Amino acid sequence: MKVAIVENTGKDFFLSRIRLSKFLIKKGSSVTVIVPDDGFDKKIRELGLKVLVVGKNIRGKNILDHMEFAVDFYKILRDNDFDIVHCFRMQPNIIGGTIGGLLGLNVFNHVTGLGTLFSKKTLKYKLQQNLIKFCYKFNNTVFKTKCIFQNSDDVLDLGIKKNYKIIKGSAVNEDIFYPNKLVKDKFLNKLKSENSKIVLFVSRLVKSKGLDLLFHAVKELNDKLQYKIKLVVVGWVDHKNTDSHTFQEIDFYSKHDFVEFLGERNDISNLISISDICALPTSYREGTPRFLLEAMASGKPIVTSEMPGCKHLISKKNLNGVLASPLNKRGLTESLEKILHLDLLKAGSNSRLLYLNEFSEKIVYNKIYNYYKKI
Repeated sequence: MKVAIVENTGKDFFLSRIRLSKFLIKKGSSVTVIVPDDGFDKKIRELGLKVLVVGKNIRGKNILDHMEFAVDFYKILRDNDFDIVHCFRMQPNIIGGTIGGLLGLNVFNHVTGLGTLFSKKTLKYKLQQNLIKFCYKFNNTVFKTKCIFQNSDDVLDLGIKKNYKIIKGSAVNEDIFYPNKLVKDKFLNKLKSENSKIVLFVSRLVKSKGLDLLFHAVKELNDKLQYKIKLVVVGWVDHKNTDSHTFQEIDFYSKHDFVEFLGERNDISNLISISDICALPTSYREGTPRFLLEAMASGKPIVTSEMPGCKHLISKKNLNGVLASPLNKRGLTESLEKILHLDLLKAGSNSRLLYLNEFSEKIVYNKIYNYYKKI
């Protein structure tokens, strides 16, 4: 089976699709990676994967960039005999679904969340939402494009009625995300030894991810209720995103002694290991957040929002965390206080169990592969 995996950026593929590609190769498939030229193609090739580059940037609004991607993508699909074209994220899904459909190929659109676009209700956003819905439904109906969703809410919001499957999450690297990991980093171990509960936040630093709410919740619990909580923030300012925090805002948070701002890091598994709670109080339309899956795989309790893509990560039967209402400062403070009164080790064990039973590589990758085989 010849499979093409198409991602929004080379970086996204490098962080999220390497393990899927290796799984497919072990199953006997050949895998070709199709990504824009963002400098990560060399890193992907060094892992032994074939890479074809299309355009430079399709995340922005520049129509010329999208046209360049479409032309390059058409040529690649025309000149290669792929059995499966598996696209991830909105731009590859819509462009790839149309071009692949025109060429009569088997295209899978993997919806990894609906993002800011479907989180707002102004007329401008409603018009854009309707356009996106039309594109997905057109490809799905006319070209029989298959859709893979990470949660049921996205199915309803895009109005897809057939040719789809819900596969929860994208799994994480289970070789590095596991419980009771030994951390040798002196700085991180010093953080752990400060006799505070560590709440870890990992994300792009956009406002819809809930950092401001989390900051104020931790501040209130520390100031008024005499808790000892250290908020460790890992992330980067996405200055091209209109929803991004400013450097001045991050500097304001960092000046508080209960906040440890670490910037962008590549040792997330170690950070999760030293934390007591992992939190992502997002109002963003997630698919299934990778950070929360990493936390669950590592046996940590989580706090997140009652939002599509997040709420199915909390088990009512075997409590592994707490949900908070999105954009609700009081609700998040109460949820954070509630989880601090739980048996955190037990809640973390429940997280690990839920991950293994519903979100693991074994579960997710086999479901994807079996969906391929149905064509």
